[in-house]
Amino acid sequence: MSPRTLAGVRLVAAVSLSCLAVTPALADSPLCPKEAGVGGPYVPSRRVAVAIFRAIADAIAPNQVRTHPFILVDDEGDHWSVWRKHRAPARAAKANEVIVTAGGGGLGMSIDKCTGTVSAVAFSR
Repeated sequence: MSPRTLAGVRLVAAVSLSCLAVTPALADSPLCPKEAGVGGPYVPSRRVAVAIFRAIADAIAPNQVRTHPFILVDDEGDHWSVWRKHRAPARAAKANEVIVTAGGGGLGMSIDKCTGTVSAVAFSR
């Protein structure tokens, strides 16, 4: 292979690899179906999921900002599970120790990463 051809192959490989690069914010986002208009994911990060949760939670249960101040977020792959808790997450139990948490009542919901659809809105027991 001539040096000129080899340089062309390197250039094509470099361009191909750069096209596959994903921005850090979207690295763990699911592949969303292509639809007309602006494509998703519309909720690519925890920060966006928490902002959506707060907007809805403040309208449904504004008192929980005070009574359940901790917002927790779990990445469930294609959606975020977001909920309020009345106390900080428990620390890990030490050997021969049991940690008991009682109560609940915090608002929770699922938020689809691709569409932003909110579902499973409920208060915990």
